[in-house]
Amino acid sequence: AGTAAALMPPQAMLARLGGDEFCALLPETSAGEAEAVAGALVQRFRAAAFDWKGEAVPLTVSIGVAEWLPANGTDLATVIEAADAALYEAKKRGRNGHAVFRSGAKVASNSNQAAGLAGPGDAAQRLICQ
Repeated sequence: AGTAAALMPPQAMLARLGGDEFCALLPETSAGEAEAVAGALVQRFRAAAFDWKGEAVPLTVSIGVAEWLPANGTDLATVIEAADAALYEAKKRGRNGHAVFRSGAKVASNSNQAAGLAGPGDAAQRLICQ
């Protein structure tokens, strides 16, 4: 959690959902910025290693990103489900990456590098669940 929190914007809220799953709410963050945070998290975990009894154990992370637009009537549970769907898409494509949920379309995934994401304006909030 500390590694993730260090890369979050100041207004972000990070919470543990259970087990090894965390969720971050990124208010007043553009879709591109949210995806950049997800990409940075993947890179940070990829570059880190956990020392276990003298051996370096590689760390991996899979992240799903979804957009919360209250104006569309989307409740928090629906947004978490969308982020979860994106998360499983990232895992399906090889883990250690991120995927972005786009409403009305299949989940857009990128397990190796960040890609551009078009998103509506300033009132949106972004949710990253891993």
